[in-house]
Amino acid sequence: MIIPTRQLLLILCLGIPLSILPIFHESVGMAAFLCYLLIVLLLAVFEYIVSYSPRHLVCQLSVPEVSYVEDKDKVTLSLYYSGRMETKAYLFIHVEGPAKLEMPDKSIFLKPGNNSFDYELYPLQRGEAKFREIRVRRKGLLGLWWFQSHFQQKNMTRLLPNIRAVGRYALSLVSDPQKRVGVRVEKYRGEGSEFESLREYMPGFDTRTIDWKVSARKANIHCREFRTERNNEVIIALDSGRLMAAELQGIAKLDYAINATLLLSYFAIKSGDRVGLMVFSDTIEKYLAPQAKLSALDEISKACEKISYRFVETNFVISMEYLFTMQKKRSLVIVFTDFVDVISSEMMKDYLGLLSRRHLVVFVAIRDPFIDQSLECMPMDISDMYRQISCYHLKNERFKLFSDLKRMGVHCLDLYPSRISVPVLNHYIEIRRQEMI
Repeated sequence: MIIPTRQLLLILCLGIPLSILPIFHESVGMAAFLCYLLIVLLLAVFEYIVSYSPRHLVCQLSVPEVSYVEDKDKVTLSLYYSGRMETKAYLFIHVEGPAKLEMPDKSIFLKPGNNSFDYELYPLQRGEAKFREIRVRRKGLLGLWWFQSHFQQKNMTRLLPNIRAVGRYALSLVSDPQKRVGVRVEKYRGEGSEFESLREYMPGFDTRTIDWKVSARKANIHCREFRTERNNEVIIALDSGRLMAAELQGIAKLDYAINATLLLSYFAIKSGDRVGLMVFSDTIEKYLAPQAKLSALDEISKACEKISYRFVETNFVISMEYLFTMQKKRSLVIVFTDFVDVISSEMMKDYLGLLSRRHLVVFVAIRDPFIDQSLECMPMDISDMYRQISCYHLKNERFKLFSDLKRMGVHCLDLYPSRISVPVLNHYIEIRRQEMI
């Protein structure tokens, strides 16, 4: 495709005064006007012949096979330019799917030979990102024409839950103790009620742990060491209804919950507990029985990958009754969900309270930062005032719901989307340390 540049249009506009000359001197004015148009035409044709060639550009796009939500990956564009001089160009890459290609500057300079440009792919949701087309628009030698080249692409990147962040975070905790800030490190030995081993008494040890029978037999004072009880069952319940499909900071609430689920599952399995998963909306979409094997994390990750964004109302009646039926043993149930209206919150409160009679329930709600930001700002007009009143009522309803749930024995966490994983993990460790399950 060939498009005239502003320079060419400006040159043509400069010839308008010459078109008036024939009024005053017909022969001279007409000759000057025609000569001007002829020169412009020759320059335009010359640039077209010299600069236009479909083979001047060869394009190749390198994309990752897999990318993870809330993480970035590099996309590399390689362009081979067979021209003789450096030229300015504009670049456009069409990405189809729930991902954003961050291109700070779409204008590039093409040098003769190989050119390479790196961009960042930022997945917003799980799914597939398809790279359909690349358009490169470059200027000709004299700057009179834009020459636009189209390159059809068939590249695709799978967008998965952020299992990479789980591995990276776990590795950082092991390799660098300074990165443990904000996370409580659980001590298996010396805490809890499950007997671990005997140890020779040292000054400062709790005298209540002295085993007098063993000490008499060995003629030396020995203490009992205990550890936190293991092999608990943890059920993570993920709401995939319409409220969890809402986006906060460009990412769906459900994806924030999935990332926290993967991190929590990894630590729970490594701690010796059994982890299961239930995904629910208006029906039960997926149920995985609790397992203690590390391979269970792979099953949970694959199950989370297939969770769809469903714009339906969540049915707490079906989900909680199903959990009652499937999970007879007392377990730790962590529910990731949210609410906005009184009716749904009352129904959710009743069934979570009923569930807490058998299980230890942790209710994790994802808080919208917009509500707090609106309450902190000074209203400038009547619409801002109405907005603040609505946010105030929503905040009061959330506070009332959390107060009622706490009275029923439900543990409540109201967290910002970017700060879910660590508080949930800390709460899980505290529950295990106190042996509340």
